[in-house]
Amino acid sequence: MFRFLGALAATSLLSFHAAAAVISADFRTEADLPDYSVRGALVHERTGSVLGAGNELDSSDFVRNPSHWGGGIVHVDWDAATNVLTLDSRDTWDFQTFILEIGNIVFDSAQKIVGLSVISDSLVTREGGAPILNFTDDGLSIGYQSGRYDVFNFTGREARFQVILADIADVAPIPEPGTLALLGLGIVGLAALRRSRARA
Repeated sequence: MFRFLGALAATSLLSFHAAAAVISADFRTEADLPDYSVRGALVHERTGSVLGAGNELDSSDFVRNPSHWGGGIVHVDWDAATNVLTLDSRDTWDFQTFILEIGNIVFDSAQKIVGLSVISDSLVTREGGAPILNFTDDGLSIGYQSGRYDVFNFTGREARFQVILADIADVAPIPEPGTLALLGLGIVGLAALRRSRARA
């Protein structure tokens, strides 16, 4: 009995598949009020940021602020164990646009991003509306823009997002429109052939 349980435990450990993980990426945030200045956004950026303890992007990653905006600082943390992305606003200033871009993501094996969703969101007041989420195989963006009101306000709180990864081999390819059209024509042709044989 104990041998069986030991063998079962060993088999379980050998068949365990580690969760997909991100090693490093380029992080960039831009906060702006384009209706009030054309000089440009407040930018923070860190390239090749290695995921680990602490934020992957913070106040120390300042690049430029040609319009001299106050506030607009958002710290970014990507938890490599859970692939939860946290945006933490450090102030309560007004803005019209904010975007986080993460690119050149390096994975620990042949993986890609297959989903991005909101877990919780209190980063901006309601005037900012829902975040705009986009992703590619190895990059993503999260943006806010003023909607019905002139500006939105950062709240000094945070938003959390779930990044979903998958092994490339596990993702079924989506047929191209041309392939689907050829398949449809083939089915129509078979149906026509069957009718002509039934009449003969």
